[in-house]
Amino acid sequence: MDIHLDSWDQIVTAILVLLLAGRSLQSQIDDIDMIQHYGRVMSHPNELPTKIVYKSLCNTIEKKVEFEDEEYEFEPPHYIETTCTKTGSGRRDLTQEENRQMCNIPGFDCIQQNKKVTFLRRLKSHSSNGWEPFSQTVPTHCECMWPKLE
Repeated sequence: MDIHLDSWDQIVTAILVLLLAGRSLQSQIDDIDMIQHYGRVMSHPNELPTKIVYKSLCNTIEKKVEFEDEEYEFEPPHYIETTCTKTGSGRRDLTQEENRQMCNIPGFDCIQQNKKVTFLRRLKSHSSNGWEPFSQTVPTHCECMWPKLE
């Protein structure tokens, strides 16, 4: 079964209409502004996109975390921590864009995902030349998810 791009455009448009239905005009305009930021909806069926870019539905903040310890040196000496920003979090250090999520469908939330990562460390004293592994749980990404009762 072949599906032509213009039918996908119609599907996306229909989904957007359903999502925006019943909401205030201002919130619809805000969502359309976000659509323009995160992805483009074709205005004419014959208009083909030149490039499709996929964006996360959840905004994140990346922070470089340096290992600081008096006893040990680490390899690598730092890691990148990726945390979710929350809509309406009230954090003053976030720009309006960082504090705004596309994952705003009722029942869906941006959920912080963590991963256990293994690093190497060794004593700073020259009596030990051997590296030893150690693990630490690190925030790695954020996903737009819905709850599943089990």
